[in-house]
Amino acid sequence: MNRSRVLELVMNLCKNGGLAKADDALHYFKVMIHLNPLPSTPCFVPLLGATVRMKHYAAAIHMIERMDSMGISRNVHLGLEPSMVTFTTLLNGLCEEGKIARALTLVEEMQRERFKADLSTYNVIVKGLNFEGRDDELAVVHYSTIIDPCCKDRLVARAFGFFNGMTHQGFRPDILTYTTVIHGLGCIGKWYDAKILLENMINDGIRPDVITYSTVVCGLCLCGQWEGVRDLLRQMVRGGTRPDYHNFTSILEALWKQGMTDEAKCVFHKIIEMDVEPNVVTYNFLINGYCLQNQINDATITLCLMTARKCNPDVVTCSPLIKGYFAVKRVDVATYGCLMDGFFLAGSPRVAHQLFYKMLACNHINQQLYAIMLDGLCKYQQVDKAMALFRQMEDGMGDVNMVHCTILIKGLSEAGELGPAMNLFNSLDAKGLRPDVLTFRAIIKGLCEAGHIREACELLL
Repeated sequence: MNRSRVLELVMNLCKNGGLAKADDALHYFKVMIHLNPLPSTPCFVPLLGATVRMKHYAAAIHMIERMDSMGISRNVHLGLEPSMVTFTTLLNGLCEEGKIARALTLVEEMQRERFKADLSTYNVIVKGLNFEGRDDELAVVHYSTIIDPCCKDRLVARAFGFFNGMTHQGFRPDILTYTTVIHGLGCIGKWYDAKILLENMINDGIRPDVITYSTVVCGLCLCGQWEGVRDLLRQMVRGGTRPDYHNFTSILEALWKQGMTDEAKCVFHKIIEMDVEPNVVTYNFLINGYCLQNQINDATITLCLMTARKCNPDVVTCSPLIKGYFAVKRVDVATYGCLMDGFFLAGSPRVAHQLFYKMLACNHINQQLYAIMLDGLCKYQQVDKAMALFRQMEDGMGDVNMVHCTILIKGLSEAGELGPAMNLFNSLDAKGLRPDVLTFRAIIKGLCEAGHIREACELLL
């Protein structure tokens, strides 16, 4: 029988119900895979569909696995455009065959195909777990694999049901399973239930980690249950789990939102005492809180502490400070200099530039601020802008001094603009300025890096 007639025969048998048993389907499958050339993917679809409709799942799975091994496209789950029904049917077959790992892999493939697993899908997997006599550890892994997407899809009640079913069968949840369900409960606002489950977890002899605790701490803060937060932090320390900045940041955020300034200060001092290094987000919440309360001195002290502890401020840090200083009518030059430095350190030269010209328009400017601006522009290799600003200063915008010239000479040299750097250096006498050791160091380094060793040596004489 030639190839075309075989394919036509199989198509008609599938369409007219001519396949009575699994052996028939497997026979024609073997015939098809021995055809030359090998049939394309769509040719196998009717045979797979007919096999599944007869509920011969083992035969269908065998066909798919054989096609996998032969390199035939696997996007054939019972149809070129699989539906939830076809996916669930195939899952049912895999579970009945005890191939739970393959079933879970198929669920992941469903998600990639943009099919969202529903309750019936998860029920099929759980049914398979119940039928299969497997070791406890592997069962826990598979249950966790089901519970996690349920929580992500906000099917938390169902996830909790799976969790309870798991424990009733004698399987002991691990830390991942507990944390997943606790987080899921938190996502739907059931923080009290999450706290109870955390207590059950501890009573079950499983030690929560900082991620598990953080989830509940965040939720209790949102609910304003401060006594519960304190108890939980004490429990963490007693149990040997060290709180991190995530825990404290959640607490600080909630305290400031409720106007509990003194409590927020105490928490921040506790962070330092416990040698937990705050990050920029933690500092930002504190600074923003102080500014909202018009406590600008405390906000400034916190900013200084932040930079002293090598934590660079960002735009979020500086914005409330600017508003705060305007609110209390304390817009002094030193403050602006601190903010400009912060913007440059945080990688926001454009914002620093805008702030500089805002200060200039308000006549809140001095030579130090020009120096900060020139230095920042040069460090970000914006020497053209630095030169333009320098010329504006020479034209009367601001007095040029040796600090400004040294910054620009260094910036030009490092940018490979040795000609303009030498021109500026040679013009110092005409400006009535005398180069210092930093100026000489900058120009000599530039000459040496450019290979002008003789000229560099002449400057030393």
